[in-house]
Order: sequence, then structure tokens, then C-alpha cells
Amino acid sequence: MSGKKGMRQTVKWNDATCQLVLATARKLQSEGMLRPWIRAVLYRLLDVPGWTKAHYNTLTKKTGEWRDAGLIPYGLFTDSNMGAARSRPYTPKEIARQVELWEDKDPAVLPKDGYLRALMVEHVALVDQIEQWCGGVAFVVSSGGQVRRENLYTAVREWTRVVKELHGKGIKVWGLVDYDRGGGHIFEAHRVWFKDIAGLKLEHWGLTAAQVKHLGLSIDEDQQIDGAVGRDPVWFKNQIRKLLLADTEVAL
Repeated sequence: MSGKKGMRQTVKWNDATCQLVLATARKLQSEGMLRPWIRAVLYRLLDVPGWTKAHYNTLTKKTGEWRDAGLIPYGLFTDSNMGAARSRPYTPKEIARQVELWEDKDPAVLPKDGYLRALMVEHVALVDQIEQWCGGVAFVVSSGGQVRRENLYTAVREWTRVVKELHGKGIKVWGLVDYDRGGGHIFEAHRVWFKDIAGLKLEHWGLTAAQVKHLGLSIDEDQQIDGAVGRDPVWFKNQIRKLLLADTEVAL
């Protein structure tokens, strides 16, 4: 990446940039991201001269081309999104392995305050990542940015059954949405649904101006969660564990 003297630097989509993107994705994995999102890689690269958030579409295209060319391995980036789905039957060995995993799985528990703590996230890909960060015992739901009522209704019914079985006091729900006008609309639509249909209070947890500022991003610009997490995955992990698990042992 370079530019002529006295001119603004721009991104050159060459082998050096490919290697930079690959190294950045690997760095995010080393910091606890299961399979990084492309926007998370982009937000980490914002500290490199020439990179801006406007490069997202081109970066998405180029990472696709680089994977097809064998320059970046498949399976590195997450495939969790709103536009893809798949299903298939399991083999006998896979079923046996799944039984083993279920036998070793930690059962649901409630924090010491007796409340089930749940997080509603705007981006679907965050669900798997948060579950990994919380050791598979977090309660997370996403409707992909829209009030998909059946999905939310099923989630609340499941939470209610857990609270009843574990003799809990109730349910607390927080929302994590983009730091932009759309995120505000999404949070408000979900807040109304949780209040009117589920009888629950949805509280705003993020992204907040304070979080955006902490991550070294401008509070005067729109910021997306899937990018913001890439700025400091360890910090996000600790904060979310504290929120959902009442984990007071993590470094804040």
C-alpha cells in the first residue's frame, strides 16, 4: 500500500495486501475470534494508512477472489449471515460424537442474582461468537436486524422454561445494535416487541458512544458491531461475559 509523495495513500489490491488481510484475520483469531468477520478485519486495518470503511465492498469481493485462488484458506472467515443456510443428515460417527459432546456439555445455570440474562444482537454472526466466548452457556438471540416475531417468541418461551426449571427470579434482556440511525430504529422496534408481547424490558447495552470512543473510533460516524468487535475482541469478550454471566473475575 503506497501513494505518491504528497498524495493520500490508497489501498493496492496486490499480494502484499492479501498477506496483510490474512495476517490480520489470524491475529483476530489469536485474540479469541472463532472465525472473524470481514468487517472486523477491515476495522482493525483502519489504523493502517489508506484504509477506510468505504473499502468494505471491495474487501469482500477481493477476499472471495483470494479464496478461490487459494491465497486465503476457506473456513477462515465466518459464513454466518442472513442470506445463507444449509441442512443435511448426520453420519453414525457424527451422531456418536454429538452424543459425547452433549454428555460433556455444561448445563444451564443462572447467575447468583437468580436472573436469566439474555442478549439480543443485531448481527446473526455474533450469536456463535458470543456462545464460544461464554463457554456455551450464554442466552443470545438475533433476528438479523428485523423483528422476526416467531424467532423471538420461540427464544422467550425457551428462556421462560429455563427460568422455571431452575427456579429463577425472572429474565433480563439487553440489546446490542449498530451505532447508527438504523441501529436505533432496530433497538426501538425490538424494545416495543419485548414490552408488548413478552412483557420484558429491553435495555440498550451497545454500541454506545462510550464504547465507540474506547475502541478508538469516531463517535460522529456510523459504526457497525461486526467491525467494532474487531478493534478489541478481548475487551468485548470480557464485557459480554460480565454482562451475561455476571463474571466478576474477568479483566475489565
